[in-house]
Amino acid sequence: MPSQEVKSGACKFHLAAEARQRYANNEKHRLERRQHSRSRKRNVDPIPYEGQNFLMEIFEAKCAYCFKPANTWDYIIPISKGGQTTPRNVVLACIKCNSSKNNQDEDVFEWMNKKSITPHPEFINRIIISKCGLYG
Repeated sequence: MPSQEVKSGACKFHLAAEARQRYANNEKHRLERRQHSRSRKRNVDPIPYEGQNFLMEIFEAKCAYCFKPANTWDYIIPISKGGQTTPRNVVLACIKCNSSKNNQDEDVFEWMNKKSITPHPEFINRIIISKCGLYG
């Protein structure tokens, strides 16, 4: 029988099984792991679990641009153009809007104007507050 590496009193097989079970049964852990993985790939800060829940609540789990069910995070100012993971720069978006906005030369307002989009009122509030310097 092949030897198993033992760490903290359990073999890799059992540690992996425990990790899979925790991932399946714990929503907070699952969201944190997804954020960790995505943020490492893109070299950005992860969105904390509490921040994710807050954004889901204020945007009612809908796209900030078209009001369809949201399933991605969008950076208003793209990371490649100096945007950061801050409360004012992250919104919920559907895949269609997020892909369409992508990383174009135009800013978000030009993109919304071109697509005839009237965004979620909370999106407008966040932009106004950030321009006034009231957000961190």
